[in-house]
Amino acid sequence: MNERGKELPVVMLEFWQSDTTRENDYKEYIQNGTNIIDLGELGPIGRRGWYIPYFMAEMGDFVKSYHYYQNSKLIPFINCVPQVLSLNTKIIQNLKLNLNVTPLNVSEDDSEKCIISNLEEAERTKTPLVAYFWEPHRVFSRQRPPQNVRLPFKGGYYPPVRPTKLQSQAVNNLSPNVQLFLKHFLVRNEDQIQILGDVYYEKMSIDDAAKKWLRNPNNSDLIKSWFEYPPDPMYQNVVMYVGVSFLAVVVGILFGLVVIVLSMVGYFLRRQFLIKEENKRAPKQPPICIVFTHIHNAPLLWTLGLDVMKKVMNIHNRVVRENIKKYKGYEVKTHLDCFMIAFQCPFDAVACCMAIQKELLSCEWTTDMMAFPDMQEVVWNEQVIYKGPRVRMGVHFGYDIEAQYDSRTKRFDYFGTTVNKASRIEKVSSGGRVYISAETFHSIQNMTFHEFKPAIAGRPSLNNFESSVIMNFKQSILKGEVTFKNVGERELKGLEGKHTIYWVKDMTQLRYAYIEQFEMSPRPPSLMGRIIPVAVIDSSDRDKYELYEAITQGLSDPSQMKEDELSVLLQRIILFPNELERNRWITAPNTALLRFVTNFMLNYNLRLKREPPSTPKTPKRLFEIFNINH
Repeated sequence: MNERGKELPVVMLEFWQSDTTRENDYKEYIQNGTNIIDLGELGPIGRRGWYIPYFMAEMGDFVKSYHYYQNSKLIPFINCVPQVLSLNTKIIQNLKLNLNVTPLNVSEDDSEKCIISNLEEAERTKTPLVAYFWEPHRVFSRQRPPQNVRLPFKGGYYPPVRPTKLQSQAVNNLSPNVQLFLKHFLVRNEDQIQILGDVYYEKMSIDDAAKKWLRNPNNSDLIKSWFEYPPDPMYQNVVMYVGVSFLAVVVGILFGLVVIVLSMVGYFLRRQFLIKEENKRAPKQPPICIVFTHIHNAPLLWTLGLDVMKKVMNIHNRVVRENIKKYKGYEVKTHLDCFMIAFQCPFDAVACCMAIQKELLSCEWTTDMMAFPDMQEVVWNEQVIYKGPRVRMGVHFGYDIEAQYDSRTKRFDYFGTTVNKASRIEKVSSGGRVYISAETFHSIQNMTFHEFKPAIAGRPSLNNFESSVIMNFKQSILKGEVTFKNVGERELKGLEGKHTIYWVKDMTQLRYAYIEQFEMSPRPPSLMGRIIPVAVIDSSDRDKYELYEAITQGLSDPSQMKEDELSVLLQRIILFPNELERNRWITAPNTALLRFVTNFMLNYNLRLKREPPSTPKTPKRLFEIFNINH
């Protein structure tokens, strides 16, 4: 439709912006494109939400409000759609409802049938039940259709969706009457429901169901509104006008069906082409590297602000997908805020993860997005540590994996212990961090430091996959700008034994230091009293005296100080020199740390006045306490 929009007249009467992919398509091809025009809303209102059998609503209108379920007996909640299970569970928990979630393990194709079957059975047996469902749907054409449960408007749960009408630019070359008809063409929920019901329950053809609707006198006013323009003089006769109108409606509907079919064919052909191109990047043979990503506290964020999270996901998904393509990855699947990605080479995988973490910091996150506690900007030592969603990532590179082509989705999926382990590593990671398995670490280590060339399927030689981007990442490892820290052994659910996990640290950013200082270990009840943030540090004599006393006590009996207390003590020593000195330490911590410690001890006494160093004993003692090789 977009590619041939200037030459081929195409109309799409129903375009639902019901997911992130379609929202992105709308922005790319309609808002920012030139070949497709938005004709406005079609009329129906799509609703997703909670529904109950008709007999329950007969008890009173209050049963159709969520307040009723806060004090009711425990009622089953049927969830046949896995994609919304976590959201429905979170809503029930947040609103404190007496609903028992019953997730049913059915395929996506069978979810609709499952919901209808449960609602009909509940109506027949008069069994209270709440189920996730949607409308317009044919079941609402029955005499006793399911009834919607009103959820709080403020929470933004399941907002309504309105389909729009789209046309290609070439439609403007047709008769003005055609353009006016398309612009004025509107239908209602009840119109779609009636036709769907006739087709499904009355076994009518689509044409017969449409003709039945057109002949219904209750619909004549709506039909006339489609032709709100002056008729040609040759059709002034009212009877003739109505007859021609009726014929035009039938022709218009048939024309609409034809163009919809054509547009759908074009859409699917384009989609198949893109899928085929993507599948070329899919790893086919082991070893394969799998990456899982997840936004920290995402279920709560979705519950607190659905509309805001949709905007967040637009930015997040764009960053992730751009880097997947850049680093030769393959997007296996995505669900809400989670991605599963496959790479043939672990270098590609880890470099991609680090690039995503870095780029998310520089995105334009709006005020309403950063209102959430887990998305607020955190600045430490004059550097942005967090800003926007905090994404945790898990990576594993292994041989126990099988790539399977799904003939239905036309895409590859992956199965095996390698996938399970990558998923479990992501679970033990935290927002803003990239955790990798020991196997991944050793593969990268061998390829970096020992020039080991693994036999990676689909990559005939090392040079074939060491692009300039990967070479830069390799150089970052060699320079120490990217390091790997062993964070210990962890038990991973579903896997035997304990597994060593490594944290990939970007040493050019202060995030790693912030995480080590404030997240990976609790702030110690230190000898020196308060731990004061850099931004508000007080350099008064009293503070210096307290710090000096803490150092003196540590020098006299270092065995009384824990390792984390020594770390904090060092940090406070470093905070007292002037800004220039501290900035130097941040730039080169390995070479400047000792100088600051010895300078402090040699130049301050209890009266806090600078004096020449008395003896060289203090520096030697500091070497011993802080285990610094000299």
